[in-house]
Amino acid sequence: MKTSIEFETKKFNAAIKKFAAKSELSTEKVIRKIAFDLLAGILSGLPKANGFTIPNTEGITGRHPV
Repeated sequence: MKTSIEFETKKFNAAIKKFAAKSELSTEKVIRKIAFDLLAGILSGLPKANGFTIPNTEGITGRHPV
């Protein structure tokens, strides 16, 4: 079975809407949480340089842009 991004996106959107309805949270809050979790996963894989950490993020690290 060939999957497409469009098909997977529709399934993902439907799952988000279903979860938001069940949890009584706004769709915006659910999407924001997903986005932050994805970003945290990306940033946690970055090499630690000069001990730079982002405050209040429980282990998220990254490099300073300058």
